[in-house]
Amino acid sequence: MILVFAFLLGAGATFAEPAIAVLKAAGSGVLPSQAPLLYSLLNDFSGQLVSSVGVGVGIAVMLGVLRFFYAWPLKFLAIPSVGALLGLSLFFSQVPELADVLGLAWDCGAVTTGPVTVPLVLALGIGVCRVVSSGSGSGGHSGFGIVTLASLFPILAVLLLA
Repeated sequence: MILVFAFLLGAGATFAEPAIAVLKAAGSGVLPSQAPLLYSLLNDFSGQLVSSVGVGVGIAVMLGVLRFFYAWPLKFLAIPSVGALLGLSLFFSQVPELADVLGLAWDCGAVTTGPVTVPLVLALGIGVCRVVSSGSGSGGHSGFGIVTLASLFPILAVLLLA
């Protein structure tokens, strides 16, 4: 039940993020003849784009909560995620049809660090961490890793959508 709530909180916070609305407005400045995939994602499939960012944040928050439950170090989740993102980014930069989407994907990771998502995700992370640690001293600092994951997974989601 906690994992379902964590996923819904992450996804819902993303949909409420003011910077997400900017993605839809950014589509009007893209010419379909110059960047067809980018134009399509920002105009024709903007709902799917926002949904994929929300799902990415939701999965990241779920993994962050699991990390607290099982006391996984952040590096066990962050290093493979960053490695996968760097590998995908390198691949995307070499394929002309996909290269235009690369900046959008990384910007979508930055969108999730706005005034709605970060306080909610951080509060959930610190709260779960304190309950799980129950006075063992690891308390507040461990809750910050969940925001890192919530920035990485939307990038992966947008790259996979593209």
